[in-house]
Amino acid sequence: MLKEVIKSQIENLIITDTIEDENNVIIIDQNIMDKSDIMEGEKITVRNISNGYSIDMIAENAPRHSNIVCTSNLSNLLNIGDRLTLLTYKYIDSKLIEYHKMTNIHIDTDNKIKTNKKR
Repeated sequence: MLKEVIKSQIENLIITDTIEDENNVIIIDQNIMDKSDIMEGEKITVRNISNGYSIDMIAENAPRHSNIVCTSNLSNLLNIGDRLTLLTYKYIDSKLIEYHKMTNIHIDTDNKIKTNKKR
């Protein structure tokens, strides 16, 4: 049986820009996407730490090392300067669940990777 588990958690991203887009996208620095194993078009959960709002969004890549985190502007629920935690998921066989290690990435105030650990 397959189980859905957290593949990666990215903490403390700061929104640098917002766009008018009805597709609920989040545009993320390619370096962060690579380190957290996010592919373009992947569904991720975006949790806004600043206001408690949570939504699933579609990941798109920004230029590598640009430090960009840009989201759809959803009725001012996601604003420039808000802090985010992102969660990504994968399915694994329940027999292998004990071997699963989630990637936990901490981001500094410039949207650069501070630490990258498996746990």
